[in-house]
Amino acid sequence: MEREVIFNDDIDEISKQKLKNIRIPGDVIRKNNYEKLKQVLRDNSQLESVYINIEKDGPTEHWNNFLDVFVGDADNPPIDFSKLIVQINSYRPNLHIDKLENIALKSINLEDISYYETKIPNLKNIIMVDSIIDRDIYRFEDITFALKYTKKLDLDISKSMLEGLSDFLEENNLQDKILLSNDGKTIVNLEKAKEIEESELSLNIKDLDKFELDTLRNNSIKLVLESTKDLSTKKLEELEKLGVNIKSIGICREKFNLPEEENYDVDTYKKIRNKLDELVSGISMDLPEKERFAEVYKRICNSIVYDTPAAYPETEDEINYNIAQAKNSRNLRNGLLEGKSVCAGYASVLKNALAMVGIESKYIIGIIKKEEVPSEEFKKEKLKGKDEYKEKDGIVYIGESHAWNKVKLDGIWYNVDATWDTPDIRKGKVPTHCLKTDEQIIEKDKKVGFYGPKCVTKIDNKQLEKLFNGKHIYIGNVKIPNFKDFTEGLKELGRTYIEIGKDIKKGFMKVKERVKNTLEKKENLLIGQSNTDTESLKKDDELKSNPWSLDNYGIEKEKFLDETKRIASNNEPKKDNEENSREER
Repeated sequence: MEREVIFNDDIDEISKQKLKNIRIPGDVIRKNNYEKLKQVLRDNSQLESVYINIEKDGPTEHWNNFLDVFVGDADNPPIDFSKLIVQINSYRPNLHIDKLENIALKSINLEDISYYETKIPNLKNIIMVDSIIDRDIYRFEDITFALKYTKKLDLDISKSMLEGLSDFLEENNLQDKILLSNDGKTIVNLEKAKEIEESELSLNIKDLDKFELDTLRNNSIKLVLESTKDLSTKKLEELEKLGVNIKSIGICREKFNLPEEENYDVDTYKKIRNKLDELVSGISMDLPEKERFAEVYKRICNSIVYDTPAAYPETEDEINYNIAQAKNSRNLRNGLLEGKSVCAGYASVLKNALAMVGIESKYIIGIIKKEEVPSEEFKKEKLKGKDEYKEKDGIVYIGESHAWNKVKLDGIWYNVDATWDTPDIRKGKVPTHCLKTDEQIIEKDKKVGFYGPKCVTKIDNKQLEKLFNGKHIYIGNVKIPNFKDFTEGLKELGRTYIEIGKDIKKGFMKVKERVKNTLEKKENLLIGQSNTDTESLKKDDELKSNPWSLDNYGIEKEKFLDETKRIASNNEPKKDNEENSREER
């Protein structure tokens, strides 16, 4: 809810502008204005809320004198207590707050709520200001108790605790009274949300029908989706026409998987959803699941390229680009709207595209292993450069972080990696990192430290060949190489040699640069030690200003000219005919 802010002593503006909602910083209203402020509050019946902030440290007596302006006269208070909100930023047991109905707290623990419940007999609402229920709270009953007086609580608890909280709400038939957003960041008291206008609410798209329309208009809403399938562009436009105040849209890669949650403004979401509609257009739901999957997979690999500078920047410009695109190259935006992304973007696009053709999939994060150590021996400070780590089952895996998907086809889970398969599919080849078991990707790809459904069923190679329009002949399960395989092998060998050559050239140029810098430093040092007279310094300046001077290369000018004349005089005279002139040219 937007409130006007009164600075200094400008309380006359309340009447002049007929303000409805005001915020009064307590530390800027001087004592000699207390009586005037009381009268202004009494004279302005249009006021709907008055928010005062006790934010500075100071004597309790000082703050009580200020509070008495609003609550001191119980029989004839200057403002209806239901309209008054007092923000208390520290624990003040002797404040005159017993007549209040609404308070705002900057931080919260359960002892605070219990204290204010006892201290304020008529307490109805607690508004949370940047407050978080953190990992120190383990009892779900405590969280639901905290919601007794407040509209919402922001959460910072583990995924397993969030899943437990979700189960607790369902077991106690509270899921229609207390709403837990899919991103796990907010828990909302449905009844209080109707009464209190506050900061942005994170709501599941499926929970919107539990709210009255006025509530959705008066609160800033962040819609949280499991996938883009949950919200079409048409449905979003219908909500906008109804006046639902949608500020942002979040797409969870996994339920309660906090670090991977995406947020988009409404216009960007519409563009993303339209691109996904284009991507899956024409794919019939009557096709078998494997065929639907293969078609989506091919389309994604053919429409998105790997954004190398966003993952492995080298130049200064690439580093700046990497910083600027750190988020967009890893979510849906760049992959769909710009046609480029890193592995996280590929995995997000694939998950949402598959959902739109009715296929369940998971977003998976793991490590491409370089080494592994027992947990008790792991030392984080010894990680090198871009190395990351993940701990699982008492082992710490060290290497490079990577994202891919697990997809459920005909009731069976498989690993698929669109990032790694893009080069092959673009060449018309059968992908080699698609529909694999956990055992296969651990052994072949060194992918470790990942979670998710177990993938244990191997797919027949002939079936994979058929799904991706391969051209090979099989004898049993053995694939017979064809001419294209040989030519591709030769091309790959050539590309390998080219890359090796580039690496050697890069290394040589770096060594050359270092030698040059070292020699320049040494030369400058020697010049500084030997050229002490004015003429020498002048000559040195002339040499620097003329990079073509022979003296720069240790060549004596007279000897050079003599040698040049001698070589020229020994040459045979040029033949003056058209043919030789053309040859000379």
